[in-house]
Amino acid sequence: MELFLCKDAFRVELADHRPAVVKQTCGLLGALAWACGASFTCIVEALLVPILLMATKKKQTKVIATAARHCLDCMAKASRFAIVILEKTYHHAKQDDALRMMCLSLAELVLRHGDVDNVMSREVYIPLRRLILKTLRDHNVAVQTHGRMALCLLCEYGQECIAELRHVVDTDLLELAMAEYPESLLATTGRQPEEVATEASMLSVIPEGDEGDVDNSWDDLSTVLIGDSASPRSGDQLDWSVSTIEDEDNGESWREPAMAAVAHKLDDSWDHLSTVLIGDSSAPRSGDQLDWS
Repeated sequence: MELFLCKDAFRVELADHRPAVVKQTCGLLGALAWACGASFTCIVEALLVPILLMATKKKQTKVIATAARHCLDCMAKASRFAIVILEKTYHHAKQDDALRMMCLSLAELVLRHGDVDNVMSREVYIPLRRLILKTLRDHNVAVQTHGRMALCLLCEYGQECIAELRHVVDTDLLELAMAEYPESLLATTGRQPEEVATEASMLSVIPEGDEGDVDNSWDDLSTVLIGDSASPRSGDQLDWSVSTIEDEDNGESWREPAMAAVAHKLDDSWDHLSTVLIGDSSAPRSGDQLDWS
């Protein structure tokens, strides 16, 4: 409760016109996320969308954009937040390629660093699955590409997930994802006889994602905080780095605080989200057992 009372003060500091103040505030939020973990959720959920907008706003100063992405990286890795916030933000960002990509990037971090039990819980898994299914048909090719990677990451959580997803994802998209990530669990399982889903499968009760499926409980948040009137940038022109971000002042790469790693089943080699989002000509990598370089 005491932390939540600080959210308004954080909002004021994040809205400051001085880049140095915003940078310090983002750094403090990132450090608190690592220190507090899941108990920092209330602050993360209150500030997630404003920071997303800071990170992707057109004509944003480099200092602020870098600090915002660093902060988002810490929040996604060290704390928790309702995935429906990302889903709703993505839904409202139809003309903003950068914002949709950033939402997907945070979802990927959740898949790589989240606690397995938390990720597989209904309140996390259902909106996460809907978001990924939407990205597979995004009008931006870069978002589609990373949507297929996110699909492979989702499938790393078990063959039951794979068996169910085969019934809701088009065959051509599955084949494309398997071709891009041949060592993923999705690809290796796809080469074997299809597993039969069990009755206990959580996915069997999840409807296919479309725009009408989005949880409207976040409408107020989205309509208030999303709405940059500036014309969107195309995906190929964007700097979508999040994890490994160089400080503009001294050129040094930011390093995570020395804290115990959060238990997860996915490959640590994918900690640096910038390799996904900045013009890397090689194919992006996926999860467990994989060398997706």
